[in-house]
Parts: sequence; C-alpha cells; structure tokens
Amino acid sequence: MVKTRKLMNKDVYPVFEISSIKTRCKKDITNFTNLYNIDNKINIELNQKNNYEDMKQTIQIIVDKILFLTQKNSIKEFNYHEIINYKITIQYKIWILRTYLFYQLLIYSTLIMSNQNLFDEIYSNKKKFRSDIIEELPYFKMGIFGSIKPNSDIDIGIQYSNFKNVNGLSYVVSVFEDTFIIFLGINSLELEIETYADMITLPNPNKQSNYKDIFYLDTINFNKEDLYEMLPYAGASILRSYISALHSTDIKLINDFDFSIIKNYFPSFFDFNEVKNILNDYTWQNKAKELVKTYISSNYENARQNYYELVNDAEKSIKNIKDKIMTKVSPSKNEILITMMKISKSLIFRAESYTCAPTVMHVVRVLQANKDNPLKYPTLSPGFCRINKKKAVFSIGKVGYILSMLEQIGNMIRYDTRYCKTQHNICIIKKEKYIIRYNSAINFYNLSKNISCKNKKRIVYK
Repeated sequence: MVKTRKLMNKDVYPVFEISSIKTRCKKDITNFTNLYNIDNKINIELNQKNNYEDMKQTIQIIVDKILFLTQKNSIKEFNYHEIINYKITIQYKIWILRTYLFYQLLIYSTLIMSNQNLFDEIYSNKKKFRSDIIEELPYFKMGIFGSIKPNSDIDIGIQYSNFKNVNGLSYVVSVFEDTFIIFLGINSLELEIETYADMITLPNPNKQSNYKDIFYLDTINFNKEDLYEMLPYAGASILRSYISALHSTDIKLINDFDFSIIKNYFPSFFDFNEVKNILNDYTWQNKAKELVKTYISSNYENARQNYYELVNDAEKSIKNIKDKIMTKVSPSKNEILITMMKISKSLIFRAESYTCAPTVMHVVRVLQANKDNPLKYPTLSPGFCRINKKKAVFSIGKVGYILSMLEQIGNMIRYDTRYCKTQHNICIIKKEKYIIRYNSAINFYNLSKNISCKNKKRIVYK
C-alpha cells in the first residue's frame, strides 16, 4: 500500500523537473484523447533547449497552430473562454494545444530558474536570480485541479514540499506567470490558466503515513470570535464575485453593496441565529469592501505584485508552523488563524480563487478529489479526522464549512446578478455546481457537530 501511494504521489503531482513535466503532459493528453475517443494528430514535441531563440520559435509553432484553428491573426486576439464558439472537434484540438503550451512553459520556467545566464538574458537585470532555489526545484510540487473538459480552465497550485527555510513560492509562481508575458505577450488569464501558491497543505513529516500531505489549517476548534476574524475575507470573496458579474470597477458599487442579501440564501432549516449577529456587523463588511477596492483598482501587473508580497508574508508564518509540525507538535489555534488570514488576504488578488482555506479544502480536496471520475485531474487527499468507519471529513469544522457556504453564496449571487433576470436557463446551469457545493457544505456542517479528532490532533501525526 505504501509503495502504491508513493508512486501515485509522483505521478499525480509533477515537480519542476523536465522528465516529470513531460510525463504529466503525456498522461493528460492520453487521458483526454481516451476520454473523448479522439486521435491526437497534433504533432508537437516538448522542447527542453535552453537557448532563448529556440524557445521562442517552439512557442510560436504552438501559437501558429492555435491561430490557424481559431482564425485569429494574433494570440492577443484570442481569449480561451471563446472556445465554446467553435465546433467540438476544433475545441478538442485547441484544448490539446493549450495543454502542450501550458507544459512547455512549465519546462521553460524550470530551465530559466536553473540557469542564471539564461535568466539574465531573458530578464535583463529586471529580476533577481535565486540561486538558492535551483536545488529546491524538485520540491516544488504542482497540483493541477479542475475538470478535463475542452472549455474548462486550468488551476495550478504550487506547493513547496521540503522543510528548509526557503521562501520561494512567490518567486516560482512569478517566473511561471512571467513566461506567458515573455513568450506570448499576454497574461495567463487570457488562456484561462491561473496559478496559486498552494499554502493550504504541508508535507507530512511522518514518512510512514499513507498521507503525504496534511491539512494543517485545522479549524475544528474555531468559535464565533475566530469566524468574525475571517469574515472580511469571505466577504471580500462575495463582493468580488458580485463586482465581476457587473464587469465594473466602480467604487460606488462596492460602497452600496448590501451584505444582508446573504441571509436570503441560507435555507430555512439552517440555524442562522447562531451566526446572525456577527454576519450583520458592519465592521467586517467595511473591511471586506476596502480589500476589494484595493484589488479592483489594481491592473494585472500591480495585482500580481501585491499577491507575491502577500505570499511572502504568509510563508513567514507558515515556517513557524512547519517547525512545530516537524517535531509533531500541533500549532496553536491563534497561529493557525493568523496564517489563514494572511493566506486569505493574498488570495483576494487572484482573479478566480476562493479566499478561505477551508473553502479551498472543501471544494478541491473533499469534492473534486475523486480518483474514479475521468473528468477530473487526479489529486490526492491529505490527512483527515474520521467521524466513523465510512465517513471521513477533513479538519474543517463548523466554522470552516460556514466560510465555504458564504463563498458558494458569493458565486450564486454572481450568476443571479449576471444572468437570472434575463437568461434564466444559463443562470441555472452556471449556478448548479455552486448549489451542489453549498448543499455539501451544509451537510458537512451538520456532520461536524459530532466530529472528534483523537486528542484534537491529526491522526497522521502519529
């Protein structure tokens, strides 16, 4: 069993090594073509030459194939969300080409971070080379999340899986995001690709465990006061979803947003009175509005630079928690709360992300980590607390599931605002997955009332 787990971990999460990236690319393409019963007739070879001119030529070959299929004159004219406008056979080919492009840029990011001469040639002294990252590249794991569908986006979470005192996540994420601008002249969001510094889990120091990661942001003992501290970030998520529906950066729309709309989405059977008073509090609501104002007033470049700085700050807090986990000591609730708040603040500056760690864990690892679902990228489950022999729930707890409920409500508000008054059918389709996630959060909230982790510690610490 342990050997199988190790093999799965290597296959599921590629690292910044050329062979690892190539293997994962081949696996994704094969899974896709098998799933839709199509032939891969696109003749693309992933290039690992570290010559800048060769790199540009290789990227251009892929781009030219995309332009031919999309009838565009420049990649700057194409946004990946337009893929639904093409017939399905073209969509398949565009998905394959974007996948090759995605992994080719990961290979180039690896080469750039491994070779200072190449790095300096590309950046022309506009960015500092991190020589300390070279040996650590095999420890930066890539979780690729989402659905293997032609019109789906790609979310990639990069996790540092070593215990050295290295703050490198923002550097690695930034270099990868830079490659889109360097080689394509566009940001990754135009291709529906978004990268995250994955600080939600940490590597498990117990090498004998079947669980290679642990969800260390344990909210199982959180109370109303802790929920209140997290509400500005859940509120920012709701408000950001609302503003995105309006396609507006008007500050007045933010100021006028009424958070009382939230209570309309809670089901009648939910014990809303338990959190009613703090949800109606204006202090956290105003904090949420200020956070979103900062985000929407930033262009892409400023927003990502803000994100990198906030990631650096969060990593400093995580280092203290790592030190405790290495000695099998559970971090304090306050340490977890402060770290979670820092991570949440950083995630406000990602375009499509949830902001709260429990929501990410609930959606990405509880709901989407289904090894038997061929439509999903494969993921692994971190350590959990067990309710009974058949039902496992991550250490999210009641407060964590309330945060997930709130963020699902934000997405429902988003599609109610954008579609439901004029395009009811589209509204129902768009909202469906968030309704499912919302109902799941309620179900786990009820289960969490009875959850008990042994000695209030994760079982994987043993």
